[in-house]
Amino acid sequence: MAKRLGGREADAKFFLDRSRTWTKCYDPSTGFIRARDSKGRWREPFDPYRIHGDGHHNYTEGNAFHWNWHVMQDPDLLVKKLGGREAALKRLYALFNEDPSKLSDAPPDVTGLIGQYCHGNEPSHHNIYFFSLLGRRDLAARYIREVMDTQYQTTPTGLCGNDDCGQMSAWYIFSTMGIYPFDPCGAGYVLGEAQIEEISIDVGGGRRFRVFSELPGEASKAVEFNGRRLDGVVVSHDAIMKGGTLGFVGGSTKFDYVFDTSGAPELAAWTRQNVAPLVRKWYPKLIEMFPSEGWSPKRKVMFRFTEETECPAYASEDCITMSRKWYSENPDDIGSVIHELFHVVQGSYHEAPGWLTEGLADYVRFYLYEPESHGCDLILTSAEVRYDQSYRVSANFLNYVETKHPGVVKELNALCRQVKYNEATYWKKRTGKTVKELEKEWKSQGNGPFRYYRFCVDRTKRPADCTQLSEIELLDSKGKVVPSGKFELGFDGGGGRKFGNGETPAQAVDGDVDTKWLDFRAEHNAKPALRAAVWLQFKFAAPTELSGYRWYTANDFEDRDPSDWRILGSNNGANWVVIDQVSGFQATSERKKLAFSGRLPTASAGAK
Repeated sequence: MAKRLGGREADAKFFLDRSRTWTKCYDPSTGFIRARDSKGRWREPFDPYRIHGDGHHNYTEGNAFHWNWHVMQDPDLLVKKLGGREAALKRLYALFNEDPSKLSDAPPDVTGLIGQYCHGNEPSHHNIYFFSLLGRRDLAARYIREVMDTQYQTTPTGLCGNDDCGQMSAWYIFSTMGIYPFDPCGAGYVLGEAQIEEISIDVGGGRRFRVFSELPGEASKAVEFNGRRLDGVVVSHDAIMKGGTLGFVGGSTKFDYVFDTSGAPELAAWTRQNVAPLVRKWYPKLIEMFPSEGWSPKRKVMFRFTEETECPAYASEDCITMSRKWYSENPDDIGSVIHELFHVVQGSYHEAPGWLTEGLADYVRFYLYEPESHGCDLILTSAEVRYDQSYRVSANFLNYVETKHPGVVKELNALCRQVKYNEATYWKKRTGKTVKELEKEWKSQGNGPFRYYRFCVDRTKRPADCTQLSEIELLDSKGKVVPSGKFELGFDGGGGRKFGNGETPAQAVDGDVDTKWLDFRAEHNAKPALRAAVWLQFKFAAPTELSGYRWYTANDFEDRDPSDWRILGSNNGANWVVIDQVSGFQATSERKKLAFSGRLPTASAGAK
């Protein structure tokens, strides 16, 4: 503005320099814009996931991930600071693939997370369009579609955050048109991808600005304005106000999805709101994750409903047939669609053993799509457990091998596609062990002893918003109660949770049945198919053998007592195995009484 007023060069320089003061807060050692104290020193400790960090409000309604990209006035300088285009692109992609659960101190404003991208609060709204500026408009198209599919619904609570004078809605309208005012103080719009076939706007003076897309929502090959190809990714405000036509033409990775709900018309809305967004996101993602030489994915995938199948769904070439009865009664079982979608991606597995074909599909479902469901958890010490026993058992085995030998799962998929898998030779050559030797190693995990133990409550007696018990006791190898001073107590730090008044996890191990642990968590039992466990963790100084455990009912509301739970063991706090599992338990209705006593497999027992 100062430049355009004329004769105000000093003012222009003042404000330009001021717009770059953010660089004084950029820390090249961490790659984040972060807070300094009054003496110019970095505030410590620094955790990019935290909002309040060292106890100070270093960021407002966001963390370092959210605010690091808030340099709309000078994106080129930010990219330079981040190490150039490729480094910035890598950082931006990582933003959308970070673990959202690591944001542990979020206020109510910070919602709608996709990785550490926060769509529920405005400071992040331009981030997706950085992909376009970095030369990857196809990735911008991908995440715009994901935001629209997952963060906007036609319900009274259809927005994932406060509309704040209409900004949440404005983002949707602009993004539907395929343009976005990236820099609020600039005079241009960064290109995204139009989501509808055509829209026309009266811009005054008898002029109209029209947008059309040949393949709405897909990554187009080119963008034209008034029939001439745009070389860049910015269209000026002046050009739009003069009227004209912006066209998104062609498509590079077009996939055609057909959702035929004529066999289950009552599931049409469910399919549109749940299955369609899932497929649009995960089909291209699975294709990208599981390539192989000489293989081409199906360009068209069809979904149809029938009453003639007893299983939830099955895949045949490029068609997934879904059970009308099953999904009417189990609408939360969306993960089974992922299983069948991977079968389409697998292609024809000629001569591959069934355990591998189905085990890989369940690996994708339970370890890549819905790991929080714990759908493949099992007690490995059971003599009946075999690597080829069932879909989920095989997936558990494959996950173990993948953890030890990264890349095995992708290799197996490629070999099966190419009809080159040989069970007699592959495993020894790839891992140094036969499949039977790997099975023995895999099963030995459950024997312990472990340094870490977790008591995970998956469900209470009936759907409720909390979990409680008065006491839990761990029993040492001689059957005696382990004093609480022998371990460090930890607990689930998930979002949306709080404890009852003074009823903290410490009350569960204080040796007093008159106190209790009460854990509120609204989403705890919301989706049985995707249960979000509440857990207590016991960390020992060294691997410690336990012979069992027991817990006592609390002092009120028996429906809050655990009904489904697991005991997990680990020696590093990251890789866990199930060592005991109980489902459908009904505790005594008496208060503050011993409810359950269970035994745990020991190292000595496992060696026999």
